[in-house]
Amino acid sequence: MSWKDFAEELVGTSKEAVMKVAEYAEDYRIYPRSIIKKDKSFYFLAKIDQKKKLVILNKSKNFELFQGRIEELAGFKAKIGPLSHYNAEILRKVFPFTAPSALGNKKPSIGLGDRLGIATPGHIEAVKESAAMPVFAQQSVRELNLTGRTFKSVLDDVSWAVFQEGYQAGFAADADHLKEKPDIKEALDLGYTMLTLDCTDYINDDLDQMSESEVENAYAEVPDYLREGLENQYLNKTFVLNSGYQLEYNQDNFKEIVFNLL
Repeated sequence: MSWKDFAEELVGTSKEAVMKVAEYAEDYRIYPRSIIKKDKSFYFLAKIDQKKKLVILNKSKNFELFQGRIEELAGFKAKIGPLSHYNAEILRKVFPFTAPSALGNKKPSIGLGDRLGIATPGHIEAVKESAAMPVFAQQSVRELNLTGRTFKSVLDDVSWAVFQEGYQAGFAADADHLKEKPDIKEALDLGYTMLTLDCTDYINDDLDQMSESEVENAYAEVPDYLREGLENQYLNKTFVLNSGYQLEYNQDNFKEIVFNLL
């Protein structure tokens, strides 16, 4: 059976009746959870010529925004589009639930980096009943280089998977282990909502082998404005975290901590 046969039944269906129609959508190689009605159009993913495609049935104000070929079906228009970056960007604007949002600090979160770009539907199934905020897009530059992917393709794959599964509970996107400014800018421009900076190149691994006088001399080389600012903000102070854990900065550990991170 063809998705076109299903499409002819779908057009004219009310929003409320879509779920009932979706019960047999899989028989037509359509991803049933992806079916959504917006304005006068229906949107869903279907397997067409052995590839996933975006199908838009019936013209409405967003119909022309997406790229794809147009077909005539029983008196109405349908657009069949690729799961491209261009279409993914439009998808995130038309359906904001396919775009990442900020984690915030009000609830737990869980990182679920999809290394190959095919596991997010499974991740959604695992977390959909959880109160935790999932971070579906989470990759490091090193991982991208190993797999031949990009921050762009990682986010696009997640957006299409979220749309495919009809998941509307929200997710975050983390550009992980960033070291270079161009990578930071790229991730922010793409809409990543979380950045994890990798500062290992600036951490002094020789600290545990330095004498007390060497630490003192190194600390004295820290610029005055920075040293004084850090001392005023942290030295001889204790910070109590929400968990009850205490962080104490005193004369015994402060200089080593500052030197280790600068």
